Amino acid sequence: MVYDSFSDGVFIVTSNGICYTSAKGEVKKLDNFPYSNNYDMICDPDGTCWILGSAGIFVAQSKDLIENLKTEYPLINAKHGFRSLLIANSWPCLENDNLYLCCDSGAVKVNMSKYDMASKSYRMILDFAEVDGIKHRINRSDVFKLSPQTQKLVLEPEILNYSLNDPYVRYSLDGNDLKPTECLLSELGKISYSNLKPKTYVFKISILDGLNGNVIESANYTIEKETEMYQKNWFKLYVILIGCLVLVWLTWFVTRVRSQKTLLKQKYELEYAKKQIKMVNETILSIAQTVDARDQNTNQHSRRVSEYSVYIAKKLGYSKEKCELCGRKMVIKMGRFGKFLACPGFPECKNAKPLVERMPGRCPKCGSGMLKRKSKRGYAYYACERGAECGFMTWDVPTAEDCPECGQTMFKKSGKGRMKPFCINPDCPNFLPEDKRGYRKKTEDGGEAAGAKAAAKGTKKTTKKVTKAAPKGAQKSPKVTAKKGEEKE
Repeated sequence: MVYDSFSDGVFIVTSNGICYTSAKGEVKKLDNFPYSNNYDMICDPDGTCWILGSAGIFVAQSKDLIENLKTEYPLINAKHGFRSLLIANSWPCLENDNLYLCCDSGAVKVNMSKYDMASKSYRMILDFAEVDGIKHRINRSDVFKLSPQTQKLVLEPEILNYSLNDPYVRYSLDGNDLKPTECLLSELGKISYSNLKPKTYVFKISILDGLNGNVIESANYTIEKETEMYQKNWFKLYVILIGCLVLVWLTWFVTRVRSQKTLLKQKYELEYAKKQIKMVNETILSIAQTVDARDQNTNQHSRRVSEYSVYIAKKLGYSKEKCELCGRKMVIKMGRFGKFLACPGFPECKNAKPLVERMPGRCPKCGSGMLKRKSKRGYAYYACERGAECGFMTWDVPTAEDCPECGQTMFKKSGKGRMKPFCINPDCPNFLPEDKRGYRKKTEDGGEAAGAKAAAKGTKKTTKKVTKAAPKGAQKSPKVTAKKGEEKE
């Protein structure tokens, strides 16, 4: 039983509740009080009552208790800084506003007059983080690193509340959470994250002055998850590049195998067709020889007719190429710029194309084939089959030999007779300059000498012609005789 000087009544603390006896002797059960397992009760002259129980210390006003109001009374427990448990059947002691309590950790002193129920004092602690079930120490000033194999991270922040309030707490993991999470301190529990991507995160936790209010206290923790080599961007790019190369190789291999099968099939078909043609020709030849053998005078007649036919066709200029328009055998004709192929069905068919003469060797500029061509004056020169696209041409004749140093086609000097091949690659040690290839190069002196010789020859020919044209009876001029005498001398 506890006397309340503020209301001049008595509070009775039982094992299953609290009752009140007024000064008139009326007894009333306070059934709206939220807790029943209470130990003792202490009342101040100002009407503040402290109810001691197994849950902690409830702070209430005697007026509210007597009126039996259904309200939420502040509770001082471990979340509010009271980290000890009260012991039942113990006697509290009040001395000069200091309340001494018997707890499981020993005697605890609480100053009842200086205890501010409206104060807001908090302390945040996050010393450990649980990584895949194993606890690791975490420090706010250092970066907490996670291994690339980490699957689950559990954070359990501890907030010490030295007030009677239940503030709101806001927390978020920047880099993973889209928006922060807000809850009451009493509802705050373990915070877990699974399958975090390899990068740097910042865990932020703050205590708010009401929902969406000002930040009273906050703390930040940097967390970095390391990356494996296969998780880095350059490795992914390398794998994609290798995959593209493998795909290109597979495409090339499949295409090559199919083309080889097609070519092999065409080869077998061509060989079979050649064999059939050969068999037909041999059959026809055998029949012709059998027919010719019946008479001695006509023996080998069919063979001679075929040989003469081929000879006549060559003389007439017939070639092996067929006209693409009418199918006739094209003939070789001579035009203003040399020989060319034309259809014998002219003017019905006007198909014509140049006569190409291929040369051995390769173009030293692009590696294509070489062709023999003639200029407008009829001089032979040699050019790349790609024409103006490549632009290579030379007066030297390409040969079938390759340079032993650089591997390019060797050329020889144009003209009759056996000419020694040479290399025209300037970067090759076997390179032969143009002035050493045997061509005559006109100089200024040489040109004047050649002109003088040509003029002398012209004078001699003119003198002889004049002498022959003179009449038979005419006398010879002494000047001419003198000149002839000088020439004889």
